[in-house]
Amino acid sequence: MFACDFYLYADNLLLRRINTDVWAARGVVNVLIVPLLALAAARNPRWSLDVFVSRGIVFHSTALFGAAAYLLTMAGAGYYIATSAAPGERCCKSRSCSARCCCSSA
Repeated sequence: MFACDFYLYADNLLLRRINTDVWAARGVVNVLIVPLLALAAARNPRWSLDVFVSRGIVFHSTALFGAAAYLLTMAGAGYYIATSAAPGERCCKSRSCSARCCCSSA
């Protein structure tokens, strides 16, 4: 993994461009390396993680990610509704327009 990243960054610095083939290969290398690292961590007893995480941190992190997921979902739904409406059904975007134009059929 380090060798692939080192080659990519050295190539980028020397040639002042990113080689798309090497960039794509970097993702494949990382996907292939992760199971090997997980296997090595599971087999080595000295790599144990004795980490304590408070319940408050877990709760607040979950609430934050849940709120972010909700906002992203609502933004996506709003974008879908705005772009899929027929031209006569869209609301008028100018400030000089009254609210009546949203309900009128043109």
